[in-house]
Amino acid sequence: MERQFLCYLHGTDEAEFLRRIEAIEPGLVVLPGKYADTGDASALLADPGAHAFRPAVRSVRRLYLAHRAHSRQLVLHQQGEGPNRGLHALDELRSEVMQLELPAPAHGRLAPARLSASVLAFEDYERIRKGAAFGRWVGRVLRSLEAALPRSSVEFVHVAPGAVAFAAGGGQLTYLEEHVLPAPDGRRRQVPLERIRG
Repeated sequence: MERQFLCYLHGTDEAEFLRRIEAIEPGLVVLPGKYADTGDASALLADPGAHAFRPAVRSVRRLYLAHRAHSRQLVLHQQGEGPNRGLHALDELRSEVMQLELPAPAHGRLAPARLSASVLAFEDYERIRKGAAFGRWVGRVLRSLEAALPRSSVEFVHVAPGAVAFAAGGGQLTYLEEHVLPAPDGRRRQVPLERIRG
């Protein structure tokens, strides 16, 4: 079961967004890529800055957020071949991490960032259940962010101040290629799309 939080984040919002998460419960660890130069999970949680990371896909920026006290399971697989040979890949499905996907503005348009976490997952017939402490931390983070950041004209997508400024400066916020209004006061609403009856 995956939980998620969608929010427009401009580059200027990223540091403050991470500070908000850290303030909820100190102990946030940011892993800046899927591939790490070590398979020692405790070393990554203790000091991720001492290690080199590489993204899985260059065109999509993803951060992996763990907590020193609540992320008790980081699963890493050594890569024996390919371009990441010798590195260790983080197993997102089995690891107790949240994933933050950060799209960059392109052609004057910005899609929402996505913070997601699975507390219960399935792979084939295997049930993967993560720790209760991790699940409670994820719940606290998502509830706090939902309360702190205003909504856009799409009810379930929030908006950060830098993204509001981006839109005010002529940029477009989009969701599924549709234009979205940065309506932090909740008074302006997106015009409902015409539905094709069938």
